[in-house]
Amino acid sequence: MDTKVDVFICGSGSAGLCAATWLAKCGLTCKIVDSRSGPMEIGQADGVQCRTVEVFDSFGIAEELLRESYHVIEVAFWASNEHGGIERKSRVADTAPGLSRMPHVILNQARVNQLLLDAMRVFNGQKVDYGYLVKNVEVDSTAAADPEAYCVSVTTEKDGHDEVFRAKYALGCDGAHSSVRKSLGFKMVGDSTNSVWGVMDVYPRTNFPDIRKKCALQTIAGSLLIIPREGGSLVRFYTELPSGTVAKDVTVEHLHSAARRILHPYDFDVAATFWWSAYSIGQRLADHFSKDNRVFLTGDSCHTHSPKAGQGMNVSLQDGYNIGWKLAAVLKGQASPNLLKTYNIEREKVAADLISFDRTFAKAFSSQDGGKPNGVADDFSKIFVEAGRYTAGLAFKYDESSITRLQWSNQRLATTLEVGMRFPSAQVVRLCDKKAMQLATALPSDGRWRIVIFAGDIRLDYASSRLRKLSDFLSSSGGPVRQFTPASLNIDSFIEPILVLSGGEGQIEQEQIPAIFWPESGKWKIRDLHKTFIDYESYNSGHGKAYEFYGIDPEQGAVAIVRPDQYISMVVDINDYKRIGDFFRGFCGIFWVNQFLNWGANNNFSRAKHWNPNKELVLITGGSSGIGASVVTRLAKEGNRVVVLDISPLTFCSSRNIIYYKCDLSDMAQIKSVMTRVREENGSPTVLVNNAGLSRGFSISEGSYHDNDLTFRINLLAPFLMTKECLPGMVASNHGHILNVASMSAFIPPAGLADYAASKAGMVAFHESLGLELRYRYQSPSVRNSLFVLSFTQTPLFAGKTKQNEFLLPLLHVDSVADEIVDTIYHGYSRTVFMPGLMRYVAWIRGAPDWVQHIIRKGTEDLEVDFKGRQVIDPETGRLKENP
Repeated sequence: MDTKVDVFICGSGSAGLCAATWLAKCGLTCKIVDSRSGPMEIGQADGVQCRTVEVFDSFGIAEELLRESYHVIEVAFWASNEHGGIERKSRVADTAPGLSRMPHVILNQARVNQLLLDAMRVFNGQKVDYGYLVKNVEVDSTAAADPEAYCVSVTTEKDGHDEVFRAKYALGCDGAHSSVRKSLGFKMVGDSTNSVWGVMDVYPRTNFPDIRKKCALQTIAGSLLIIPREGGSLVRFYTELPSGTVAKDVTVEHLHSAARRILHPYDFDVAATFWWSAYSIGQRLADHFSKDNRVFLTGDSCHTHSPKAGQGMNVSLQDGYNIGWKLAAVLKGQASPNLLKTYNIEREKVAADLISFDRTFAKAFSSQDGGKPNGVADDFSKIFVEAGRYTAGLAFKYDESSITRLQWSNQRLATTLEVGMRFPSAQVVRLCDKKAMQLATALPSDGRWRIVIFAGDIRLDYASSRLRKLSDFLSSSGGPVRQFTPASLNIDSFIEPILVLSGGEGQIEQEQIPAIFWPESGKWKIRDLHKTFIDYESYNSGHGKAYEFYGIDPEQGAVAIVRPDQYISMVVDINDYKRIGDFFRGFCGIFWVNQFLNWGANNNFSRAKHWNPNKELVLITGGSSGIGASVVTRLAKEGNRVVVLDISPLTFCSSRNIIYYKCDLSDMAQIKSVMTRVREENGSPTVLVNNAGLSRGFSISEGSYHDNDLTFRINLLAPFLMTKECLPGMVASNHGHILNVASMSAFIPPAGLADYAASKAGMVAFHESLGLELRYRYQSPSVRNSLFVLSFTQTPLFAGKTKQNEFLLPLLHVDSVADEIVDTIYHGYSRTVFMPGLMRYVAWIRGAPDWVQHIIRKGTEDLEVDFKGRQVIDPETGRLKENP
């Protein structure tokens, strides 16, 4: 049986983990697999550029990275001298002052990955499933046009058994030999050189004076790049090997010998080698980065290059960072799937620029292209300095798209806030507590857009007036903040306005700030005062001169729209309301807002916890056969504890985690007694599936009192009572899920099923009322409440022919219905599911003119269906008998 997931990530390298971390931060789960047996233990990459450290800081996980890593402060350039030795030619700062508030650091990739793994787990319990080999990935291109379709099929193998997943989206993060890329038929285009390099992590014994600095040595004996590692003793050496060397023939002794020759006349010995490898330089790009806007390649699966410039892990991680927030926005209904097309626009250009840079950098560093021995280091040092912004990860500029509006922008208003580039940080002082801080810390990676308003000095009337007008627009019903934020959510939950003022040391009061910049938010509706900053001298940290740094004239001001990934989308005049509104309407279409509102209304805009089978107990009524049995067997197979209540014994082989209780659901006393036992013996159920149903199939005059009584008791009263039994435990923990199974007969009742249709209509009303009580009476927004409205399903309830159009209204299979129920349980969100999906629109018949309703209902007379179920009633007691 195929498993459905919203996002399937193939590979747990830096790209896959960063994308999964974004999804987890936004409250979304995914399936991320890796062929390894466990997390990476020894990583090949180690350089963490400034931009990557900024990304970690935006997730709130930079502290450990900075504490454990080696900080690269200075780079020394060495070359051969006229005496046959080597000498230092120059020193430069590794990162030019002012480029970033974060340093360039060195930390093993395995540890970098672990920080992301820990963050995923903290955010929503997300984990990686190891031991999965991805064998094939296919996309149903026809179905891809439907945004709700699970049109990506991923075939995997684990422990010798195939397992198929169906996903809405998939990411190929599985490295240079990507199975995803090969499955899609994409090719790597490019070349490799004859230059062979060795890399080793060693504990050196040497008198070389710069062994704890990053060094580039270009000598007659060859080229060597030295990068100190974390811990104080470990050092990485990238060593150029002689022309004609074959990578597979290289031994670690070759690397030791090459380093010894290049470092001569300094002593060099190796106490221990931690890791080593040899490779030939190659630069290649995939000919396509995505398939049908559903499968996306990231990292080494779509671009490969040499490792010496320290770009590989970083660019890969930022591929995942780019696609991660966009997938979250689409899945949450905040943006159209067209947003995902910007991944190609942005990251294909980054990859192409990377390959071009790598060719230049690798060629310049190779002594074979150096010319005179004494001139090489000087030439390379110039290239290194000029490339400083690039190697720091701060040179990428995204092109025009729906979320990067260069043509709509007025760049002169903020000359260093370059549209398409990441938002640089300057020191400001927070108004509410006078704390000096970096403005970038007000832009964390939490999925929100920011409108950063540089309003100037609001002590001046003109500045105060224009700020008031802008804030009135933003908070109006036609402004983007309210237009795209549901009324039940905090006003800043999707678009957060940030205010940066100039001047006014000690003279600006909070009451002068428009309310949209200090809104009531959170559970207690406490005002958030942390959105207003002033550009003036702090008590202890000096003056950040932010307006000067950003190139903004305080008299004119500016507005910058900043994406969830801190890239600048647009810079406009503070009075240009139309551009601001048009920007958000450009990618937040009404349909997608509607989808988001549907999700929010059903789930009280609260995020689901990650499903943990060890902490959940699922109770299913009518689980001995039919739909219930299919749900039970699937849940039990996947390690979940399942309680079954049914008057009939199980019709399938049980297992240790299936607990069966015989219960006549038409008997209130039995329900109460059995549920007391369930709680005492197993704990309180966290998921209740009201699945049991009964149909007698008699007309109003033909059916007996017993027929009508049992139909209402089992179909309506039993779900009501079961919910009463389970609800207190769910409300107490603000965690749980109640799933009710209804029928299309609630909307289009056929003749001969009046009692059944009425009971199912009652189920719909019960479901809707329960949702309101959970939210407003019990204040339990995280207790979910789902409804399944089913058309004809192949269960023991009926037999015969429906005579309906099999294409538009196919006869449902038990397993298909069970799949939807189990998927809803796992996702942890409330849903209203019509099966087939077209029935959602048929349900609108209730609002149609009477004559239209009569025509549609008359069609039910053509059905050739026997609705008499298999239940047997004791004629004396009127009670159900156990099914034969």
